[in-house]
Amino acid sequence: MKKIIVTLFLSAVGLVALQLTSCDRSTEPDPCSLLEPASADFIVGESFFGTDTVINSDTIRRGRSIIFKALGRKGKEMDYETYEWKIGNDPRVFTQKVVSLLFNDANEIQPLTVTLTVKDQVLAGCFPDGGGQAVLTKQYVLVPRSTSVVFGDYEGALDENPNEKFIVSVRICQFGDICTVNINRGCNNHADPPLSGSRIRPEIAYRAMFIDSGTTFFEGCDNPKGWLYFGKSINDVIIQYTTSDPANRTGPRKRHRFTGRRIK
Repeated sequence: MKKIIVTLFLSAVGLVALQLTSCDRSTEPDPCSLLEPASADFIVGESFFGTDTVINSDTIRRGRSIIFKALGRKGKEMDYETYEWKIGNDPRVFTQKVVSLLFNDANEIQPLTVTLTVKDQVLAGCFPDGGGQAVLTKQYVLVPRSTSVVFGDYEGALDENPNEKFIVSVRICQFGDICTVNINRGCNNHADPPLSGSRIRPEIAYRAMFIDSGTTFFEGCDNPKGWLYFGKSINDVIIQYTTSDPANRTGPRKRHRFTGRRIK
């Protein structure tokens, strides 16, 4: 009888120990729980001199640095084990996460096919049904450097004065410089003949423009700095910029937002 009781007691202890062991194992984190299958998403765009901004676009201007940047799922920053880029007719295979290329300027429009392949052994172990590799191909268009939809006249108003409409222009002025007119309002930043140091020299992409007048102050202009970009279409323009107070150039800058519609 004692043997039976001892046997039953030991069996019960073993069962409890087994349950405790199972509970301990269940609390161990799953290394795959926070991971997602590989994604070959990427952006392609023009980089702006003096900024870390890349303007993503399906149309690319020649004659300037073009950035090809791999992204994770839903645009997240992600590092994979290997990258393979195939860009247009270039025979090279690029293996960096971010690739920068310069396309020689030419007066022609040319299609550009870009394919990215990413691979990761850790993700392959977590997602055995192909989750460790992804491939994506996108189509782009190369255009001459002089081509940009930012050139034009836009009628609109500032958010702080919505009823006071005025026209902002982006154009090519004398000697091939890019000129902005009326940003800020009353700032005509080109002269004929041009005056040394009197111009804002914007950086343009196909669908955007970076405005930076440096440390220049001249009549009618309050040292505007900011970005021009488009809304739902290339006819709906938004210009977000800041200006300085001419009476206090080292003071805080004032924020402005111009929204307008293309009229030319």
